[in-house]
Amino acid sequence: MEHYYRDIHGWFDYEQLFQSAIQNCPENGKIVELGCWKGRSSSYLIVEAFNSNKNLDIHFVDTWAGSSEHLDSSKGTYEEGLVIDPDYVFKVFLDNINKTDYPKNIHRLHTFQASKLFDDNSIDFLYIDTAHEFEHVKKEINLWFPKVKPGGMIAGHDFFYPGVLSAVRDFSLKYGVEISNINSSWFGTK
Repeated sequence: MEHYYRDIHGWFDYEQLFQSAIQNCPENGKIVELGCWKGRSSSYLIVEAFNSNKNLDIHFVDTWAGSSEHLDSSKGTYEEGLVIDPDYVFKVFLDNINKTDYPKNIHRLHTFQASKLFDDNSIDFLYIDTAHEFEHVKKEINLWFPKVKPGGMIAGHDFFYPGVLSAVRDFSLKYGVEISNINSSWFGTK
């Protein structure tokens, strides 16, 4: 199947990381993406899974409610559709992700709540692309890292945002996970 993610609004510069995740994920492996927005990266991931001919258990987690920056018309990330309809971004996401006929699990929950749905040591690849504030990112990593299998990968976006960078450094020191980066993404192996 041909990729269509470039036609979707959003931020995505980690194709290489997602491609590697699909290639290295074992048959019946589990992949979780936290923070999906309109589905640009999610669509890339699901097309890669479809093209792999593997049976993978893929989960997308988001509230699809945006954050304060998306509701503030003075910001460059303002999303008028959300002001008019709180389900706007979720509907756009569904339209985009459902262009690919591949099994998927969609969880419209805050990531803190959604972490309770997954067993420890059950995820082969976890990608975090949600908030940028230190305390939020730190809590998210601490809740989700136990869910990653030994030998599995944890990764995330916006590595160079101060809050994200500080939280990832704290995580690296706390758990002894060596962190690398590609473009604006960070990653490490459990």
